[in-house]
Amino acid sequence: MKLFEGLKRLLKLYRQNQSRKELLTMSREQLKDIGLTRCEAQQEGAKWFWQK
Repeated sequence: MKLFEGLKRLLKLYRQNQSRKELLTMSREQLKDIGLTRCEAQQEGAKWFWQK
C-alpha cells in the first residue's frame, strides 16, 4: 500500500507541475478568465514541483 500511495503522490506532483507550466503559456485574457495576473502566473510557474 505504501508504494501505491507514493505513486499517487508523485502523479499529483507531476500534474500540479504541468498545470503550473501551462499558466506560463496562457494569454492575459485567459489568465484574467481564471482570476490571475501575468505576475501571479509567473510566480506560480517558477515554483519547483515540490513547492506548494
